[in-house]
Amino acid sequence: MSTTRSARYWRSFLRDLLSSPAATKTETMYDGVCFFTPSGHVEYREGCFHPSSSSVTLDVHPQEILAIFDQIKRQAILDEANAQQSAKSRQNPPVNVTPAVRLGDLTLYVVSATFTSICAVASGKSRGLVVEQLPFGVLVVTFTAPMELETAFSHIDNNLLSFSFSTMYFCAACNVYVKDSSVAEHDRTTAHLLSSSKGVSVKKVWLPESNRGYQILRTMGWEEDRGLGPTGDGKMAPITTTFKRDRAGLGLQATAKLARVTHFPRHDEEQAKMAADGRSDAQRTQDRLSRKRKQQQRPVMLSKTQRKVQKQVEQNRNCAIGNELYSEGLEGYEEFLR
Repeated sequence: MSTTRSARYWRSFLRDLLSSPAATKTETMYDGVCFFTPSGHVEYREGCFHPSSSSVTLDVHPQEILAIFDQIKRQAILDEANAQQSAKSRQNPPVNVTPAVRLGDLTLYVVSATFTSICAVASGKSRGLVVEQLPFGVLVVTFTAPMELETAFSHIDNNLLSFSFSTMYFCAACNVYVKDSSVAEHDRTTAHLLSSSKGVSVKKVWLPESNRGYQILRTMGWEEDRGLGPTGDGKMAPITTTFKRDRAGLGLQATAKLARVTHFPRHDEEQAKMAADGRSDAQRTQDRLSRKRKQQQRPVMLSKTQRKVQKQVEQNRNCAIGNELYSEGLEGYEEFLR
């Protein structure tokens, strides 16, 4: 169920979507409204759908409503397939669209159904039901007499046509929908900042979800808390690599002191704080060096004296590089000594 904060967003959203221009702020065209996601998770409910708001509580079963939309689509596909076949080969039985919607003990009979909407009324037209399939979920609205189905449905349908859902922004951190015009204001709220703040990573394998290898492993059924291999007891930590500072070939024993490891070890609290982005120290060092190079490449107006000093510094640096390379017995670097 929704929290107090998200419930406030839902009430504002439904008021803009379902309220009548002639009605006051306290008047509503419906006595109950419920919204659930395409997967069947109930996000918001009020009125007769809320257990504590009315003596008569209606139970919504999202899977039954989603099944009706699925049956409508399958029926349309079957009709299209039969239309392309000859009359003799039309032997496929029709798909029966559910003629009624049950909300607890109340039964409402479907009088109109399309790919995106369902209209139903109870016996004696004492209560009506409108179900609309929105881009991000399913909206269920009930109303009672004396309001008629034609009036309620036409008003809701017109509001849905005039309401631009493309202007709605979904905040994954807060799990709410926000108007596009107020996204910047929402991002500055304390609730959003608290919801979007990142804590210490608890992942045992620090691979970003965008990593191609990570995606392949996940599709093959691999779990993050298991190692590699069919039994799940393989390596968990990256293979340690070191910077190569000499020119010795492969297989020769290095004489210089080993360079530091370029990958971080397995998960621990300190490393999680230092590498919360899933990158090693070596990667961050390379990023810092590349940023410095870009800054140094920017043209700077130097005086004649400064240019002369800079040229002398570059010559000294080249000579130092040449001396170091020449002392190791390498040829072809005499130009650095000039």
